[in-house]
Amino acid sequence: MTDGSAQAPAGWYNDPHSPDRMRYFDGEMWTNHFHEPGKLPDIGSWLSSTFSVFGNYWQGAAAVALIVQIAGSLVIWGGVLFAARDIAIVNEELVNFTAGTAVIIIVLIVAGIVMQGIGWLAMSRFLHRAHYQANPTVGDAFSHALRRLPRFLGVMVMLILAGFVAIMVIAVVTVAVAPVGVLLIVAAIPVVIWAATKLAFVFNAVAIAPTNVSAIRASAEVSGGRFWSVFGRIFLFTLALGLSVNVVTATLGGLASFVDPNAVALNFEIQNDDFLVQDFKVVDLLPSSGEFVVALVISSVIQAASGLISTSAFVRLYLDSGAPAELD
Repeated sequence: MTDGSAQAPAGWYNDPHSPDRMRYFDGEMWTNHFHEPGKLPDIGSWLSSTFSVFGNYWQGAAAVALIVQIAGSLVIWGGVLFAARDIAIVNEELVNFTAGTAVIIIVLIVAGIVMQGIGWLAMSRFLHRAHYQANPTVGDAFSHALRRLPRFLGVMVMLILAGFVAIMVIAVVTVAVAPVGVLLIVAAIPVVIWAATKLAFVFNAVAIAPTNVSAIRASAEVSGGRFWSVFGRIFLFTLALGLSVNVVTATLGGLASFVDPNAVALNFEIQNDDFLVQDFKVVDLLPSSGEFVVALVISSVIQAASGLISTSAFVRLYLDSGAPAELD
């Protein structure tokens, strides 16, 4: 790869001015993004690039995140209202829960997964292009997300099935031979940590990696030869972000809740160590339309900010690792 290779596809190439590192070529010109194979930038540089990307592209990034959060909340809210319209608790028993209700709940779960997938893919795409200053747009982010959605669903189903099988095996062994089951559970802890780190970037990879590259393999490459460095960054960043979101949510109290706290207090109580449940309709637990709008706006802003920050951090780490990526 040389400066004259203007027709070369976008990607990482040996830097013609510094052979010991790689430099990103966007398909037209060299960018100021560098990568040293096997190394990650220091945490300060990583966090700086995570947040600095919003300087020029915050409007589009916010639009992508808010569209996903608001649309998702409205669909789920409407579905829950419809499904729970006749369901009630009478004498501490669930009544009017029918097969039709179960179908609606399943549809809502699938819809939630699909919308979450579109959101992850769209934000990953937008921030991928933003980090490379490749003129990201909201339209491109969502159209790309829809094209990659089948791939996302395939990976999601595969991971869910693998996790389900693993849990069932451990459960069966634990029931049959308790001591062996306990040993399996203890042994599974480091395996889960390893797998979680290897798969932490899988949905970013679905959006970013070329379609002829396995998203799971691309995600695993991020921590290849630097497992603890990547794990440490993920753990500390996720912990800090999670605590920050919890503090904000706790400060706002019931304003960001889609469940009416007053209704919960009226219908559930503890007396003399006994848990008492009053008769009520499930819809009574949901806030009024005005309260819902307030909760929708506040929770959408919180979740959008959290989603953008975490996605930017993971995308930046993915790109800095030299894992497979394409802008087209």
